[in-house]
Amino acid sequence: MVAITTASRFPSRPVLVVLPPDTRSGARSYRRRRLAVLGAALGIVLVAVVLVSTASSRAATDVRITPADAVVVHEPAAFGAAGQPLPSRAIYVVQPGDTLWSIARGLDPTGDPRATVDRVEALNGGAALQPGQRLRLTDG
Repeated sequence: MVAITTASRFPSRPVLVVLPPDTRSGARSYRRRRLAVLGAALGIVLVAVVLVSTASSRAATDVRITPADAVVVHEPAAFGAAGQPLPSRAIYVVQPGDTLWSIARGLDPTGDPRATVDRVEALNGGAALQPGQRLRLTDG
């Protein structure tokens, strides 16, 4: 008589095996965390530098015109439609919804407003508009 037996390599019930800690993965994790914190800190510093430089450049290009020096133009389209030239030292107070393009179209309704947009942008140090901002419309 022949008996067939198989040798099993696996125990019949689970066995708890305690492995030694892997010290390399802890060091790698620690390094990654340090790099992440360093990257976040550098990002915060970079954002702060950009905000400060933007604020200082806006302050440097902010046009301050005193009322004694300026002639306030309340409606640029009145000059453009009548074909009258703008007075010397003309300024316009930006209203909500105004754009450089709409102001330029009011100043020169029949012509190409691109030159006027470029001129007003150059006179005021940029194209960003905020309601209440005083824009120079002419030199002088």
